[in-house]
Amino acid sequence: MNKHPNNPVEGEISARQKTPLEMILEHPNIIRDRIIARTKPVRPDRVRRLPVLLLSGESGTGKSEWASSLDEVKQAHGFSYLNRIKSVNMAALPSELQEHLLFGYEKGAFTGAYKRTDGFFQAAQNGTLFLDEIGEATMLLQAKLLRALPKGGIAEVTRVGNTEIERIPLDLVVATNRNLSERVKEKQFREDLFHRLNVVCIHFKPLRSFGAEIREELAKFFLDQHRHNFVFPDVTFTPDCLEHIGKYDWPGNIREVNNAVYRALLLREKDEIITDSDLLLATPQCPSTIETTSQPSDLKGVAQNMFNVMLDEFKANRLTKAGQKRGIKLLNKELMDLVVELAIRHRDQFAATSDALLGEMLGCSRSYISHVKERLNHSTI
Repeated sequence: MNKHPNNPVEGEISARQKTPLEMILEHPNIIRDRIIARTKPVRPDRVRRLPVLLLSGESGTGKSEWASSLDEVKQAHGFSYLNRIKSVNMAALPSELQEHLLFGYEKGAFTGAYKRTDGFFQAAQNGTLFLDEIGEATMLLQAKLLRALPKGGIAEVTRVGNTEIERIPLDLVVATNRNLSERVKEKQFREDLFHRLNVVCIHFKPLRSFGAEIREELAKFFLDQHRHNFVFPDVTFTPDCLEHIGKYDWPGNIREVNNAVYRALLLREKDEIITDSDLLLATPQCPSTIETTSQPSDLKGVAQNMFNVMLDEFKANRLTKAGQKRGIKLLNKELMDLVVELAIRHRDQFAATSDALLGEMLGCSRSYISHVKERLNHSTI
């Protein structure tokens, strides 16, 4: 295969030291660059399209990060796209609105449709559409997607309330943290759609499959990324802390490392070092007494009390103003995870016989309940 001087793997990245994140994603990156190199346009005004790419792997392994890098790599190879990548989290879309949001709808198609509205496919025209958590698509939407998958770089979609087919040039990348072949056996995913998607499948390994050295370097990498948000940026890990990082399995993978490092920076006891206890990894993210003494009906109060305690630490001159918004978002996410975990463990005390009902009581989606259950099951293996 001819070498391309603009190939980031062979050019820019080889000219400098790779980051730990690039080392972890090295195999997927090489596959990505080879695919793009082989579909490189002959002329800048004649863009060739990529095949549908299926990214698989556990939650937090870097699939979204990888997909987001496609823009930069395609530009390096001379692709003259007008639009940047459009990312859609399928699990966050209400099941009854998935078709409307993806394909768009006509004025008057349903109550409240006051004007003709584009969907994510139209928004991604002349660019890349990234559908994350494709396993959460409803069976009805799967049938629609089967017809809409790009052929020769052209997706054919029909808006809700219309019968005309729109031809949209775009690349499609989908990702899943589920085993789609098992979902097919369980009749939860269409077999024909699975085979249409499974042309070029790129698997992302879990972080526990990498050695301790990579995990430690990844933590240092995120420490360097986040330190500028803090008033006291000169901070390092203690040797015991790094050893713990290297031995920990990280069931949440890269995302968990990123969040743990940021949380440690936020709540550390000493300004100049991060200790083993600052990471909060060996024990659950809350005092053990909360789980044993709190009733399910008190979960919101427990979360609020914990949030207030963490917020006091958060505001103790540790963050610059630029980092405060991100810190609040992180705290809210972790506390919501905690509430859902406690509710699942105590669900026998609820009148909730299904994940959907439990999600309704907690104000979150059924798919979110399912993801937390899977994470809990994985952490107990």
